[in-house]
Amino acid sequence: MTRIAKRAAVKRRPGSDDDSEESSSQSVTATDHLNQQIAALSSLGVADLRKAWAERFHRPAPPIQSADVLLRLFAWRLQVASLGDLDAETSSKLARLKTSLPPRAAEASSWEATHLARMLRLAFLAPDIQQAIIAGRQPQSLRLRALLETDLPANWSGQRQVLGFA
Repeated sequence: MTRIAKRAAVKRRPGSDDDSEESSSQSVTATDHLNQQIAALSSLGVADLRKAWAERFHRPAPPIQSADVLLRLFAWRLQVASLGDLDAETSSKLARLKTSLPPRAAEASSWEATHLARMLRLAFLAPDIQQAIIAGRQPQSLRLRALLETDLPANWSGQRQVLGFA
């Protein structure tokens, strides 16, 4: 069981810190439920995603016009709520890396804009995958080009399978 899944199991079962089979089955059930929620959202268009967002988070969805980007953000929010977010050290490292982006990156040439869009998808990687990459613990076969060219699923468990972390 991953560290994030263990944290999620502990969150659902206060006072339990063992790796019992019951704890493992609860986290699998929670992950399965999360995957089902994301799968149900994946067939929705922008308008329906906005409506589902408002119902789930009790606030309007961000002004994103792409169904794919809105779905990825929605999936990320659901997974963070269920499984937890990045730890403080990783968040701090990502914040420092963010400052290395060129100013006014959105106004880049079309090639640069396409590259930037590919890079932006990496912001929706599962937190444990981000942590592993930053720490240099990714599979040897995983390279930046593969990350940029792979059509990554919105759900984190799918990302783990596609990228060799499962």
